[in-house]
Amino acid sequence: VVRANRRHREDEPGIHLDEGNYANQLRYHDSEGVLRGRILLFHEAKHGESQVDEWDEHGGRYGQTGHVLIQVDPKRQRRGIATALLKEAFRRNWAIDLDKQGYTFPGKAFIRKFRKSEACINHEPLAKKSKAL
Repeated sequence: VVRANRRHREDEPGIHLDEGNYANQLRYHDSEGVLRGRILLFHEAKHGESQVDEWDEHGGRYGQTGHVLIQVDPKRQRRGIATALLKEAFRRNWAIDLDKQGYTFPGKAFIRKFRKSEACINHEPLAKKSKAL
């Protein structure tokens, strides 16, 4: 997570937004201000530039509109960081399509659990909830 965000290793505690030409990012910083996780949402390219179009190692189209990438510090996983980031992304009405993703095995388990949780019931659009992974 830190290697991918060299400019944002430390910040105020909480969740912070970075907007980009191809993707927006939410960063999660712990109570000491250390970067512990991020979620990237790919969107329509701004300024008429062509969209990123590559296959990721998990079988998904990397960089397609609606595709998200969630990364959490391995030493801090299973502490609610990914859930907090995904909930915040849905709260901001990000156009996330969880069915468009390629998943790692732990990622697929996380999304299944998220979809069954209260967090998902209150945030994920209904059309997306009915589809199974």
